[in-house]
Amino acid sequence: MGSMIFVWFAVAHYPKLCVWISVFIVIVGIAAMVRGVIEVGRDKRSGNLM
Repeated sequence: MGSMIFVWFAVAHYPKLCVWISVFIVIVGIAAMVRGVIEVGRDKRSGNLM
């Protein structure tokens, strides 16, 4: 709950910072997805699916 208060405070005072944070989160999420897809593909190629 405390983090939500901080988020609202940040939105109120630093709108640009929040845009950068959301962009960063999106980039990190895409990178994680790409890494997961690459690792799954590598596992399939070597033939050891969990």
